[in-house]
Amino acid sequence: MATKGTGVYTLMDHAKLLDPNGKIARTIALLSQDNRILDDMLFKEGNLPNGEQTTIDVGLPEVFYRLMNMGTPNSKAVTAQITENAAQLEGRSEVDVKVANMNGNVGQFRLNNAMKFLEAMNQKQAQTLIYGTNLGGEEYVGIAPRYSDLSASNGQNILDAGGTGSDNTSIFLVGWGMDKVFGVFPKGSKAGVSHQNLGEIDAFDANDNRFRAYSDLWQWDNGLVVKDWRYIVRVANIDVPDLVG
Repeated sequence: MATKGTGVYTLMDHAKLLDPNGKIARTIALLSQDNRILDDMLFKEGNLPNGEQTTIDVGLPEVFYRLMNMGTPNSKAVTAQITENAAQLEGRSEVDVKVANMNGNVGQFRLNNAMKFLEAMNQKQAQTLIYGTNLGGEEYVGIAPRYSDLSASNGQNILDAGGTGSDNTSIFLVGWGMDKVFGVFPKGSKAGVSHQNLGEIDAFDANDNRFRAYSDLWQWDNGLVVKDWRYIVRVANIDVPDLVG
């Protein structure tokens, strides 16, 4: 687990700071029970409404040996400015009022329904963190697509385990840190999942006929920043059938 110093926060730390009454903290506590990476991954508020703009080093300055009475050429590091966008993950629930009331405890019924949405969002975030591609513009780019080319500049951090089958897997080693690898949420927003109780509304069936429903909206805006590619290592092409427990 990462060592956390002053100003370096997990989702739970952000929740405690932003929501002293504990509502968001309870939600994130539930998330962390099913997604242990949230206990370890560090997050910060982005410097843009859509994520984080950061400057990364793509080349070191050149240095020289010299002799007496000989000069040294000037050199400089090569940097690039990139923007890591946060993706908007949402879930919307509409439950027939009659169905909820039949349960005898509307609050508990809606809580049970909410837990299913939290689990779905948990699984989606975990999947996107590793495999997100942004090919359609909705997701953020996950870890695996960033470390998929042995000939790329970060290819030296990809270790090929030699598996050639169709059921290979990978192991990722990540060094979390604000100058290394971290999660980001949009500037001016709150960390983690937000929930809106939309109350009792007119919902529509498949034939556009109305019925009364309890409605909830779940939102989670989140992205990934890899500021220093050296702090992720991928062990790729691990042959699963050959693993021995």
